Amino acid sequence: ATALGNAPSRGVVLVKDSNVRGVLTVTALEQTSPLFAGGLRVGDRVVAVDGRPVDDTASARAAAESVRAASVLRVQRGSRKFDVDATTT
Repeated sequence: ATALGNAPSRGVVLVKDSNVRGVLTVTALEQTSPLFAGGLRVGDRVVAVDGRPVDDTASARAAAESVRAASVLRVQRGSRKFDVDATTT
């Protein structure tokens, strides 16, 4: 797993797991974050950013940057998939 670090403007810490392709896993999330307000929770898996699947070939830094700039995250929680508005204030 590769930690992507904290996105201060988003208040989220993500991990890119080399054993699970096409996902970024939320490992920490500030309750004041717009992503928390939009419904994102620790343990959720981000499977797409602004309609584009998570790129397994992207570096950890590039993946983190895409989330920082995102408007909508497609999230998987268990078997359920849903969108999180990343612009909620």
